[in-house]
Amino acid sequence: MTAKDLADHLAAESPDSEVEVITLAAGEAAVRLAPEVRRLPGEITDSGRPETLTLGKISVFFPVPDHGEIGLFELSTPCLDDWNLYSELFFNIVNTIEVTGRQTDTPAGEHSSVDGPMALPQSPPPLPDPDPAVAQALFWYSSRLMDAAALRGQVHGGQQVESITCETCWAKGLRSACSARHGWSIGSVMSGDLMHALPRAVAAFASRGWQTETESAGNRARVRAGDEAPEQSAGYAFSASVDGEAGTFTAEVTAPCSRAAAAADSLFG
Repeated sequence: MTAKDLADHLAAESPDSEVEVITLAAGEAAVRLAPEVRRLPGEITDSGRPETLTLGKISVFFPVPDHGEIGLFELSTPCLDDWNLYSELFFNIVNTIEVTGRQTDTPAGEHSSVDGPMALPQSPPPLPDPDPAVAQALFWYSSRLMDAAALRGQVHGGQQVESITCETCWAKGLRSACSARHGWSIGSVMSGDLMHALPRAVAAFASRGWQTETESAGNRARVRAGDEAPEQSAGYAFSASVDGEAGTFTAEVTAPCSRAAAAADSLFG
């Protein structure tokens, strides 16, 4: 039975649920999204009265190639406000499925170029381009940082803004884009000017309510918009460093994580 056959069967069996076919590293699978309502007895509720609880539930049906078996993986949670987070983590988990002992169409006496377990993709799919409004905001903050550093030299890079996964989301196992960054550097700077550039930039942003998170011997700093910064600056940050020997000032400005506001593109969020 193929994933498409499974999806058709699931859709007919549960007409009120959402069903689709997805592609995992190990092959296609059918996915069903069907909220589940459970009735809780009064003995276990805070009110002492029977109550109902709605669970978000994802079921992944994976037809194991050449084995005539179906693997079932499920996630359910009552925390619907965090559905996007949990569903993406769940997708990352099921996307690690590997199939061993799979038959191939390789003629007898010849060997396939891939032996053993099916390999997972060596790299994730490319991240989408950042939202134009986010890119424009990053250019604006970079411009303010350049003004605060007040250096004369050659500007390198800075023409492109790229999408990234922020450190917090990456640590949770998420790999899709939730932020963006704009990196650039100023080279051929006189050493005397360079040593004052970082303290000058940090002080300028501190006067606007930004806070220094980390510093390293005066040569590196990470600064983020604090509680006293203008509301539109919330979540923005920059890291900057100076290299006296090379005569360079390097900076990277990052946008706030948009994970909480991300819209769901599929059953997996």
